[in-house]
Amino acid sequence: AIMLSYNIITNLSVSSYYFYYIIGDLAKESIVGILSIVVLPIMLIFPVLMKKIGSMGKMIAAFAVLGIVGYIMMFFFGHHVGVTYAALIIGNLAGLPVAYYGVLFIMHICNYNEMLGMRRMEASSGILGNFASKAGASLGSLVTGVVLALGGFISTTDLASTAQPESALTMIRVDYAIVPAILMGVIMICSLAFAK
Repeated sequence: AIMLSYNIITNLSVSSYYFYYIIGDLAKESIVGILSIVVLPIMLIFPVLMKKIGSMGKMIAAFAVLGIVGYIMMFFFGHHVGVTYAALIIGNLAGLPVAYYGVLFIMHICNYNEMLGMRRMEASSGILGNFASKAGASLGSLVTGVVLALGGFISTTDLASTAQPESALTMIRVDYAIVPAILMGVIMICSLAFAK
């Protein structure tokens, strides 16, 4: 569930719609990639944070809370590009532990199986992680399609002359901020359960 939620978030494919219709400047989306690189050095302190917080699951849950805050901030104030960038930095930061420690989940599951006297089952556990990755990519696109359809999004090749209804604009914001916030909540709950 943790890996599936993370992969859905990273594959929502709504960023272009958000920057075109909400921010009003698609060119500003190009800065998003740079913002992702800015947070990467923080990974160097993950081992120290994990020792202070107590476990990998608790650390991921704490970062998920940050992600929820960032995405909620984006929903309410994201029409300002500066707030959007700040919220994206927080959201990217929240996803880093899952991306960085995703393989460790499998190792911990195998260790737990062995501790209970069962087989480690690395291959079977790996299958679930790979499935979550592939399914998350597919579900991300599906969620975006469903959310935009519910909002009455008008698909067109002539973007300049087609005005989207207010409901479609709201659903773009929901898909870009609320859906990831909910999925970060799932990651938080599952990470705390995993820590136990």
